[in-house]
Amino acid sequence: HASHCFDYLRQAIMCSGDMALEKAALKDQKPVRSVNGWGVTHQCRDWDAMFEWVERHRT
Repeated sequence: HASHCFDYLRQAIMCSGDMALEKAALKDQKPVRSVNGWGVTHQCRDWDAMFEWVERHRT
């Protein structure tokens, strides 16, 4: 069962690759440990191009 779940997550990441940065959500004008995605423009990307970029820029 676990391998099915991990494969589902892998497919979701690869098919919906999104490199948009999201700001931390605010509560009482202070950042909290979560994001809500509101107000951020998302754009799907080419997975192969994303992977190549990550490989070139990894430390």
